[in-house]
Amino acid sequence: YEKSTALLLLAAKQNIPAAAHYYADALWVGRGVPKDAAKGVKWYHKAADLGWPVSARMLAGLYFSGQIVPLDRVEASK
Repeated sequence: YEKSTALLLLAAKQNIPAAAHYYADALWVGRGVPKDAAKGVKWYHKAADLGWPVSARMLAGLYFSGQIVPLDRVEASK
């Protein structure tokens, strides 16, 4: 997984929303990179900002439940 995750990061840095989302997933579970949910959240934000709806839904769930990020129902509704 390390090579594919490195390629995802390269693509994510070029503002490819799917790559940013899947790189966030890799960080979330530690696939090919050390597990780091906080960094994963940052990449989910990037993907959502780039228009990736799956990342937006993931963030909504995190903010609604207060997982990893502070509980924020206003942010969850965005």
